[in-house]
Amino acid sequence: DIVIVLLADNAIITVKPATASILDGTYSSSLLIDSRESIPKIEVNSKLQNVDLSKIDKPVDLVGKLNFEGQFEAFGSDSQKLLQSSKGRASVTLNSGALRYFNASGLIDTVQTIIKCRCLQPLPKQGVTKFETASAVLALEPKLSTNLDLNLKGSNFLVEGKGYINGMKDFSRYNLVLSMGNSKRPESLKSLTIPIDCKGSISSPKCRPNIQPLIKSVIKNQTTEKIKGILSDKIKEGIGKEAGESLKKIFSF
Repeated sequence: DIVIVLLADNAIITVKPATASILDGTYSSSLLIDSRESIPKIEVNSKLQNVDLSKIDKPVDLVGKLNFEGQFEAFGSDSQKLLQSSKGRASVTLNSGALRYFNASGLIDTVQTIIKCRCLQPLPKQGVTKFETASAVLALEPKLSTNLDLNLKGSNFLVEGKGYINGMKDFSRYNLVLSMGNSKRPESLKSLTIPIDCKGSISSPKCRPNIQPLIKSVIKNQTTEKIKGILSDKIKEGIGKEAGESLKKIFSF
């Protein structure tokens, strides 16, 4: 179901509106081509609403109900020049979705096991991250370079961070932080965060979590708490008032 209205007025061509039904959702846009100057200018406003990515007839890494709104402009007399000069901004939201790049819930469970047993465990390399909402704000720069602010919220986690996409070279990189927390988790776990570095092709970047700083911090804190308990017992037994007070200050208890 495609509807296009085209108006031509001297050196200005306007396509408004252009609408279509797509994957159980809707697409609408307006397009202006201004060729009054020696270098033509193109302005595009696009909107997608409730597009169901799971309806795509081939395997994809990202599914959910997609909403998109963007404004772009470009200058040039051929496709290459238009791509290299394009710039604009867009906002994206995805509801009730799933992502195949990494397994957030599985990673959280593994970290909890490591903390509990103080032993090494293999990190999950496969799986799916199911989320409630995902959002991104995109700033498109010339030569199809894009900066993104990302936010992804699940039932027991939150992923936040920034990203970069080079459309001309098919390369992407994201610096993300996974944080845990819901009402059922201990307070000690809610403050824990896991850095995640993602890079690779735009369609399927490789994501690697870095849990070493977190594990070192947890083990250090557990060791300190154990020392506190031992010293506290010794102080109670009477190792000297002055020495006891000094040790309390060192370990802040």
